[in-house]
Amino acid sequence: MDENDNINFKCTKPEFEEYIRVMAPYDQDAHMGRTYVFVYKKQVVGYIVLAMAQLSKAKQGDLGIDTYGDIPALLISHLATHKKYERRGIGRNMVSWAIRYAKTVSKRIGCRVVLVKAEKDVTEFYEKSGFVYATTKTENENAEYSSAESTDSPTDKPVRTDDETVMYFDIKEH
Repeated sequence: MDENDNINFKCTKPEFEEYIRVMAPYDQDAHMGRTYVFVYKKQVVGYIVLAMAQLSKAKQGDLGIDTYGDIPALLISHLATHKKYERRGIGRNMVSWAIRYAKTVSKRIGCRVVLVKAEKDVTEFYEKSGFVYATTKTENENAEYSSAESTDSPTDKPVRTDDETVMYFDIKEH
């Protein structure tokens, strides 16, 4: 994205409209994220912002990698579709593109998962795209691990904050 581009982009979340117009050029200049715009007939129909990240060992849940600490990841930090083009598969296509991009990048640098911190209203979208919830092992409050007879064990809990849920797509398994 060129900072001189005049982007007329409308979506259902005003903060994503502002991001593409105001913050994206700054993030690019600071090497904090790369914005990729998707265009159809000279109209920006969507955009996605990618950055490097990591999935911490505490949040890996059932990923099944015991020999590593944090897992290298490609982060989808923003994804938005223009209002006029919603529900036409553009978001799904942008996510598929990001996954293919991560697979290409992983041939040159470490990248095992595509990571997203999904807001509550879009977790179902990411589930349908093949993402799973990052989970963390938490101990049952009543567990007594010192007892050999105890059947209580750690349980997997989705990693959530008040506003978002951490999800990932394992590029090695797909």
